[in-house]
Amino acid sequence: QVERLSPDERFILEAASVVGVEFATLAVADAVGKEELWVEEYCERLARRGQFIRPLTLTAWPDGSLTMRYQFSHALYQNVVYDRVGAARRVRFHQRIGEREERAYGERASERAVELARHFELGRDGQRAVRYLQQAGELALHRCANQEAIGHLTKGLVLLQSLPETPDRAQQELFLHAALGPAVMAVKGYAS
Repeated sequence: QVERLSPDERFILEAASVVGVEFATLAVADAVGKEELWVEEYCERLARRGQFIRPLTLTAWPDGSLTMRYQFSHALYQNVVYDRVGAARRVRFHQRIGEREERAYGERASERAVELARHFELGRDGQRAVRYLQQAGELALHRCANQEAIGHLTKGLVLLQSLPETPDRAQQELFLHAALGPAVMAVKGYAS
């Protein structure tokens, strides 16, 4: 079915698959470097034909941008299309999507910390990925989701090791360990 699509339709679906099972046309447009209306037109056609995606709703992002949201009809479709994306293109898509969402959410970017961390990690921007993993860990701590916090903060520490040794990195490592401490104590006890 994917092979029978036009090259533009495949290109859009590939970028959409990088966003996730649900995606906003604004994020896809930035990923592919096209106007949102162009992307939306192709998404509407695919949805009308009942191919791969279905429309969800019109959504306003915090920066005031309006964007249409779509969803892959089945997670399997998203996985198959994602696996077709070449490694280099996938990295560029993740980077562009992360940057667009970061701009759109501005000061409220921490609300999307988990998604942004994923996009920046897979987009090979370790510095931003670690920052958002730390925010995701801290948000999880505030919700008393200690296991989740441990996962985010530990992943941040691992990713931090791939960055060059600088005073900023050392300070960030300290912040990650300080945030990790209470979560580990809550889950494994004070001696941990």
